[in-house]
Amino acid sequence: MKKLNTVFTALVFAAILAGNAYADEIELVAEIPSQGGYNIDWITAIQVLDNHPDEIVFATRNQGAGCGGGSPISMWKLIRDPLNVVLKQHLSQIQDIRRSLFESSDETLFTGSGWCGYKPPYYSIDGGESWQTANVGVHPPNSTFSYVEFNGDVYAGTGYAPYHGQVYRWLDGGSWELVLDIAPPRRRLNFFY
Repeated sequence: MKKLNTVFTALVFAAILAGNAYADEIELVAEIPSQGGYNIDWITAIQVLDNHPDEIVFATRNQGAGCGGGSPISMWKLIRDPLNVVLKQHLSQIQDIRRSLFESSDETLFTGSGWCGYKPPYYSIDGGESWQTANVGVHPPNSTFSYVEFNGDVYAGTGYAPYHGQVYRWLDGGSWELVLDIAPPRRRLNFFY
């Protein structure tokens, strides 16, 4: 197995592609090239496509990304047969995503940021080939932290100080509907001196 240099090179590892989800070794599947003038710091999220198990969509945080600014997140696709890693798009409004890459049962992909102020969610309806912002109806401005599908509906959990948490339901076409507004915690006052 090739020696790994993790200082300036981002690598995709996938034991799952080796055919065994519980493999003892991790197989080096592909090395991600530096493209578009951005140097990659690390992979922040990865998703094997359910109906296309030889395709992986993943996001990389790029050097220079900072809280609220800097270089954008990059969305990539790895296709295993033949092995090919392709940069698909830079998501200009977000610099980092934290493990939030989700595929719904209708194959729509979702991602979003979970830090540093308002960073809109994005979605893809073509297997990660292209991405659009999905922020119609998301108000007040919150960052998206998590996604889940329940009874055929996709939900997103949001929250970022000074705003409290909220849950939205996906309505398609970039739109969301607020379904739960979680009140901020109550504060106890001490009137005793």
